[in-house]
Amino acid sequence: MQDSKEKMDLFGDKNGPSIVIKYKEYKDNYIKARERGVKIRYVTEITKNNIHYCKEVRKIVDEFRHYDGFRGGIAISESEFMGTTVLKEEQLLTMVIHSKQKEVVEQQQYIFNTIWEKAIPYEQRIREIEQVSKSLNF
Repeated sequence: MQDSKEKMDLFGDKNGPSIVIKYKEYKDNYIKARERGVKIRYVTEITKNNIHYCKEVRKIVDEFRHYDGFRGGIAISESEFMGTTVLKEEQLLTMVIHSKQKEVVEQQQYIFNTIWEKAIPYEQRIREIEQVSKSLNF
């Protein structure tokens, strides 16, 4: 994804944010991409257990949304697709699928866009989690 010029669309399960924040190479790539003018959209499952990582990721992406129950991760730029089947908390990716084939990139972009439209805004999900936590603490 270091070759992205316009956009990076990323989707990762609930473990994705910990990987982005824990590993400097991922976080730095996001920051460098934004410095180049790349727009980053990120979708993950925001939970009470990963909310602190999500708040950090939000600082380095342009748009952030929540979607329940996704597994693995995908990343799409204008010319590349990368995907993985398993994301483990705070562990580097081990198994990656990569393609620059135009049809594959277009198909994965369609999938991402479909999920993006169904996902809820970051701010809404954070409020939901914080309200539940507050009500449990009275």
